[in-house]
Amino acid sequence: MPRITTIRNLRIYMYANDHPPPHVHVHSPEFSVRIALQTLAPIDLVPKGHDLRDVIDYLRQRQTALLLRWSQLNEADP
Repeated sequence: MPRITTIRNLRIYMYANDHPPPHVHVHSPEFSVRIALQTLAPIDLVPKGHDLRDVIDYLRQRQTALLLRWSQLNEADP
C-alpha cells in the first residue's frame, strides 16, 4: 500500500501480507517504529527524544478505518 501520510518528517505506511498484530510502520530519517492499531502504542522502542504524539493523534482519529483496511490487506484468502 502506498504511503498513508506524512507528518513532519514521519512517513506512515501500511503493508499488505504483513504479520499480526494490526499495525502501521512509521519511518523517519533517524528511525523506524511500528505502532499497534488496536492500542495505539509503539511495538518497537522509540529512540529517546523523538515524539510520536502527532502520529498517535492522527491514527486515533482514523483508527476504525485503518483497522478495517489492515484486515482487508492481511486476511488470508479461504
